[in-house]
Amino acid sequence: MLKVFLVDGDKGGVGKSIAARLLIHYHVTLPAEVRPSIYVIDSDRSNPDIGGAGGYVEDPQAGIAAVALLDLSDEDGWIDLVKRFGEFVEDENEHRVIVSLPSQIGTRAFSGEIAIVREAMRALNMIAVWVLSRTKECLAALEGRQIALPHRYDRGVAVRNLFWGRAREFYRWENSELRKSLMSSGWADVTLPAINETVLDGIERAPLHTIIPPDGHKVLDLGTDMSLRASVGAAMPSMKVIADYSPTGEEAAE
Repeated sequence: MLKVFLVDGDKGGVGKSIAARLLIHYHVTLPAEVRPSIYVIDSDRSNPDIGGAGGYVEDPQAGIAAVALLDLSDEDGWIDLVKRFGEFVEDENEHRVIVSLPSQIGTRAFSGEIAIVREAMRALNMIAVWVLSRTKECLAALEGRQIALPHRYDRGVAVRNLFWGRAREFYRWENSELRKSLMSSGWADVTLPAINETVLDGIERAPLHTIIPPDGHKVLDLGTDMSLRASVGAAMPSMKVIADYSPTGEEAAE
């Protein structure tokens, strides 16, 4: 089975990259016998925080089968994405693709003007993972996706990035008609714990499993290691919700 997670949020700095890294980390740290094949796609060609220099690379031992930079702001990138992963849709083995999208891609790829986007999202079992800040603009961008591609945004996961405040402080999202509409169609709503800014700046693009190895080996200084492990550990329940989420609603019946 194939699942493709589109980690989005439109605005730069909202937390898309760290959310994508945490989702990759969740899959990498699953027991080897149940771990799917993991594919990492960075669509931010100007600032590739995930797949650029110092970031994720192919790592068979960690289950990362491939890493690629794809420009999903035009049709050629979407054609390439479908070519790469379309064959996995009917595969009995498990495949997970984490796509990190760049800021402002909505006006280019998700306006409804690139016809293949709608069909590709359906065919590849894509799941929208929307990282929320507390701004009106963030909600407006998500609503724009829903209006332009209604059947592709019936389901997804909203992620409240607690860097921007406590969960209850997302009052615009909590009280919006948009949230009511999305939750009624099956969206999930999770939180992303705030990670210390100094820690994030210090680790730069490094893959999480290489700097906080699951075996407990210390790569970072003790304070940074403790802080990062605590934050990453706190994020894993939300990552599990995302990882287990079904684009068709099948998990509701389990």
